[in-house]
Amino acid sequence: MRPANIWQIGRLTLCEWTRKKVFYMFFIVALAFFGLAFTLNFFNLGPQARFTMDLSLTAMGLFTAILSLGLSLSAIPQDLENKTAWCLLSRPVSRFDYLCGKFLGTVLLILIILSILTVELVVVTFLKENRLHWTILQAGLLLWVESLVLTAVVLTFSLPFSPPMNAAFSSFVYAVGHLSSTYIQALSQESRNVAGGIPVLLLKLALPQLQYFDLKSAVVQGYPVPLGYTGEAVLYGLLYALMVLLLGELLLSRKDL
Repeated sequence: MRPANIWQIGRLTLCEWTRKKVFYMFFIVALAFFGLAFTLNFFNLGPQARFTMDLSLTAMGLFTAILSLGLSLSAIPQDLENKTAWCLLSRPVSRFDYLCGKFLGTVLLILIILSILTVELVVVTFLKENRLHWTILQAGLLLWVESLVLTAVVLTFSLPFSPPMNAAFSSFVYAVGHLSSTYIQALSQESRNVAGGIPVLLLKLALPQLQYFDLKSAVVQGYPVPLGYTGEAVLYGLLYALMVLLLGELLLSRKDL
């Protein structure tokens, strides 16, 4: 693995995404939505600020998931179709460097968008309540870490699956990842014996626990979020994304390029 190769491929991927009109259309829609949330005045001052944070964080989560899915679905298949991957891999670039470079370029773009939206939400809530909600920054950070996990999953499974099948599979992982804790706990209570508990344990390890990255309730209710929790969630997301990318390297090494 060569960091210089990963950075160069990531930079090229980022530049490629920023040249697409769909990126600017998506960004304008997101900004317009936040502006609309700021102008709505259904409640008194306190509830209005909580309503704005709830609506905005929900939208940020959906926008991030859609962006991760939309960009990652076509990143590698498009390179394979246009023979761009052949040109890159004919140089002294390993397949893992190529995969990590595509991953880096995609998550950097998401980071730029999320940073702007998070700062905008902090400013909006400050104007409404005249105080800073620092937990919004933590929520924005964990939303980006969630995008790392989802981007790694979509990129990896774009290798064996077609784009429509990958979209369905990744959407399923995203939906179940936000509900997995509840359902796995219910399954574990039903499977109390050792033989029945092993599949449940494997399922818990395989599925990303995306609910760990959701701080919306804490932010809206004004609860403090310990920095230790944020650090553990970031570490979990980074390790999970790395494991999925290593699986992607194995799948990519079996492709005849």
